Amino acid sequence: NEYFETLELVEGGVVHLENGKLEGSRYGFSLSYEV
Repeated sequence: NEYFETLELVEGGVVHLENGKLEGSRYGFSLSYEV
């Protein structure tokens, strides 16, 4: 649930999912999550 909530935070931005990493280039943040 927390993962999807994070996607909502970067709505309209660019989101990259790679090796358990979520990055939103628009807001300039990065975080790691457990798969």
